[in-house]
Amino acid sequence: MTEPTLHTAITTREPTYLDAASEGILIWEHEGFPQTDYGAFSLCGPCDVEALDRAFQEAQADFPTFHANLVPCRRGLWTVWGWRFDPKPIALEVRDVAETPADMEAWIHAEMAPAVAQVQNLQTTLPVRLILYRFPNDRQMFVFLFHHVAVDGGGFYNFFANALRIYHRLVTGREPAWAGVAGMHAQAGAVQPITPIPLGRMLREMLAEWRKYPPWRVAQIVSRPNPTPGRKIVRFVIEDRAMQQALRERARRDGGSITDLFLAASQGALDDFNGARGADHEIMLTGMAVNQRLRRPVEETSTQGNPMGGIGIPSNSAERRDPEALLRWVIAERKRKLAAGFDYWLSWLGRNLISYGRVLPLGIRPRVLRPFFDVRISFFVTNLGVVLPRMENGRPTGETAIREAGRMELVDVHTSVGATEKNNGALILRTFLDRLYLVFPFGRHKITDEDAEAFSRLVLDHAQRYL
Repeated sequence: MTEPTLHTAITTREPTYLDAASEGILIWEHEGFPQTDYGAFSLCGPCDVEALDRAFQEAQADFPTFHANLVPCRRGLWTVWGWRFDPKPIALEVRDVAETPADMEAWIHAEMAPAVAQVQNLQTTLPVRLILYRFPNDRQMFVFLFHHVAVDGGGFYNFFANALRIYHRLVTGREPAWAGVAGMHAQAGAVQPITPIPLGRMLREMLAEWRKYPPWRVAQIVSRPNPTPGRKIVRFVIEDRAMQQALRERARRDGGSITDLFLAASQGALDDFNGARGADHEIMLTGMAVNQRLRRPVEETSTQGNPMGGIGIPSNSAERRDPEALLRWVIAERKRKLAAGFDYWLSWLGRNLISYGRVLPLGIRPRVLRPFFDVRISFFVTNLGVVLPRMENGRPTGETAIREAGRMELVDVHTSVGATEKNNGALILRTFLDRLYLVFPFGRHKITDEDAEAFSRLVLDHAQRYL
């Protein structure tokens, strides 16, 4: 049976089957952990709302899942989730606000908190909403509220860049100089497929690792849960470009990346944080995201779900005693796992687990499969790279390419990122407008707001100790 393409599905109104990654997101969400997030851009300058709405509608041509609902459908003997499309695009919601908030970051998180704290019913609710807040004195904020089953963070930035291109053309009558910019730098560049070690050997290595670092003994952030459900988002912005460069160069000195540095810093911070509370923190399993798009052919990674695969970097207290040695150890361990294909095989196992799990009835499938995906880790670190990057010779320069569209200037970016149920929190790195953004999302069911603030500051402090 030949599966219809998304555009064919709109024409024929036949459901299009969900891929394994997207179905995995629904399995994560099944017992009440929301998979709804948002990305928001602060804008300054005159805004042609009619042109912006038209631009967003035109840009949706490549993202038909924006206006789709989930339906159960048959695939041979299996019942699977599928998309049922409506050809009508999503309209831009415009909301006027009487006063410009003094703290845009805190304001938008409070405004979006109810939306990201609840599970959407995608059989009746569209997975994407486009909202424009208008403030006095030509200030705007565009919010892209999305469910991860329909689009990932990279897809959102690609959509936004294309919509701004169309808007610029509608307002000025010409294409912008930055037309065709990628959403983020991790999606640009040549494919670098890997040849992982045999699966049998990989399973033996995983078993040996789990014996040495049992996941059920993983160190967690010692804190009381907050009575308020949802997420606490803590953000730090490093605008000093010299400090940004120094952090990256410090990591590279040992052959690593800034992600390695912050992963090591989080392990040291967790040692200090829990040690001050007298907690047992001998075993620690932290996670790092690896972008799969550059490590496998595009045809194997084109998906509506998240293109990143996670790998664990375990350690014990002895390995964390010396910060310098810890950084070198994290870099070496990450390189060893990538060379072996840990991320590749974990992604492969997850996809096949979901695929073969479809023989189970739809109603019980999430309950049976979810334990395999709920791996407990102490902390999760990922670097999304440069948002809307300027490229030279096929490589990102570290600069943001899109500074303005029409007569609107990009001012800031605000994001909400989920943390899985069994994990306390995460650190998401991104570069935008010459700033290094450090976004810490914490699940309130695991940690108080006060401890989330304190722990995130401790991570930043440990990172700066490497300078």
